[in-house]
Amino acid sequence: MSGPDFIGIGAQKAGTGWLAQICRDHPDIWMPPVKELHYFDRSRRYPSPSIATHASPLSRFFYPNPRQRMQGGLKRIRTALAKGNAADARWLSRYFLQTCSDDWYRQLFPDTPKSISGEITPSYMMLDAVDVAQVYTAAPKSKIIIILRDPVARAWSQIRFTFLRGGNTSLPTTDTLIRFIDSAPQKLRGSYTRSLMLWEGAFGTEQVFVTFTDMLESQPAEVCNSVYRFLGVSPHRPALDLLEQHVSPSPNADMPTAVRDHLYSVYTPELQRLAERFPTPCEAWLSKARNRAHPSSDSGVVRRGTTAGASQWKKERQTIQSRLVLTGLKKLPNATVRRASRVLFDRERRVLMDFSAKGGCTIATKMFFTHMDLLDRALAHSPWVHDFRRAHFYEEHPCTVTDLLSRRNQLFKVVRNPYDRVISGLRQKVRTRKNVDRITDFLDIDDIRDITFRGFVDFLESINLRHHCDSHYRIQVQDYERLGLRTPRVCKIETFKQDIDKLNEAHGYAFDPLSVTSNHHVSRDNTWHDLASDTAWSVFDDDLHQLPDYRLFYDRDLYERVKRLYWCDIDRYHYDFPWPIPLV
Repeated sequence: MSGPDFIGIGAQKAGTGWLAQICRDHPDIWMPPVKELHYFDRSRRYPSPSIATHASPLSRFFYPNPRQRMQGGLKRIRTALAKGNAADARWLSRYFLQTCSDDWYRQLFPDTPKSISGEITPSYMMLDAVDVAQVYTAAPKSKIIIILRDPVARAWSQIRFTFLRGGNTSLPTTDTLIRFIDSAPQKLRGSYTRSLMLWEGAFGTEQVFVTFTDMLESQPAEVCNSVYRFLGVSPHRPALDLLEQHVSPSPNADMPTAVRDHLYSVYTPELQRLAERFPTPCEAWLSKARNRAHPSSDSGVVRRGTTAGASQWKKERQTIQSRLVLTGLKKLPNATVRRASRVLFDRERRVLMDFSAKGGCTIATKMFFTHMDLLDRALAHSPWVHDFRRAHFYEEHPCTVTDLLSRRNQLFKVVRNPYDRVISGLRQKVRTRKNVDRITDFLDIDDIRDITFRGFVDFLESINLRHHCDSHYRIQVQDYERLGLRTPRVCKIETFKQDIDKLNEAHGYAFDPLSVTSNHHVSRDNTWHDLASDTAWSVFDDDLHQLPDYRLFYDRDLYERVKRLYWCDIDRYHYDFPWPIPLV
């Protein structure tokens, strides 16, 4: 017995009851008589009703809550026997009356005529890295199913479910509800990106299936079929009433305004991170949060620019319409249109180069200009090559959306280690002192040089790093990559020469990464050996020509926080370094 073939891990109040119903209804799926086994969350660190908290069945009778669950288990065994259901009685006896261990857990999934088996315990979303690793050790081949719900709606449903059960008809005071929202268990239940990072890190993205409560409600049959395909079982059509059934609904109640405001303030950073990875439906969740926080503000829709005529715009959109259909999009993201106009394009050789600020953009631009015999002209215009790029290059060598998305054009992208790049982004703000009011106001400091790296990360967690923020610390992954419209060949600035040489060999180019240099970047201060995470930047030299090794700005807390902020860069460009960050 190798354990379950799949595990549903949550989120709680997101539709796991529905998931259990459609799995139990499938003729090729075996589900245990108890929906939530609560084995891996048995530690007292988690607020879970687990009989496995006490491994020995005898010891459970000495504690009120385990004793109550054991008494309920004995009653279920007697009921199964009375109904002549020997198989359920044997399983329930094993579950309630045997000592808990990994072998005991695996034996809960017996060999049956059905093709696969699984369990669903929503509290597993709260597990830390150690316990997720234990799940992988006990059941490494299991597929993981996750259902996500707007965390604000999920938290409010949890509140109603918790406080309005058992005949209660009124909620407690607002202060009590806010304390409940701020409790550690509730924050864990709503920390979706943390959970995704841990479970995908342990099992791999190919073993993790993510769907959304919104889709369960709007297209339950499609989600049901997607789950069956992921599990590798034959198509099956559950009864319509089962597909549309709302399992374990929470009682209705009006949400107090103060509670709503507090929920949005707590979950807006999480919503921003979710929207970066799952624009549908998470951007709608984020939009609700923003409209609640700023009800009179603009909707945030970016209007079309005037550089291209309306007819050209329409033609470009029609050209890529078939590809949009394949990605499930109804319209082209405005951010992709804007990005196309900022990509370097050599139309003669049909090659495009994308990059990000503080991501090796200067040396990469110089190399591209050398390739096009434009570098001397660019430097004559200004020693700062980006002045020529903005003033002349884009006008003389325009790149349209069609050019960007056309497979006839080779696209490569220069990227940088996000842990290093965010330090460089902060350096740029401190050194130039340009557009720093938003940062200084947030941190309540008078001078940007009084900032610490930890304070900067606090600020980054308060903003949307994908859109409408400074390009020097904006996320590097562009919408056209995230949505699968184009996948560029990646050249890392840390291995720039090797990656460019491979690009030249593959496509017959003659890019020379050694022909140009960039003299404005920081050098390493090898005399600095102390942790610099809480050091005010005023202690460094005025021009910030030398800084400590970027790794010295990180303790474990900052490493984890920056990893969450830039997870899409880290994951897509393979910068998932272990702690401590290695020399790269």
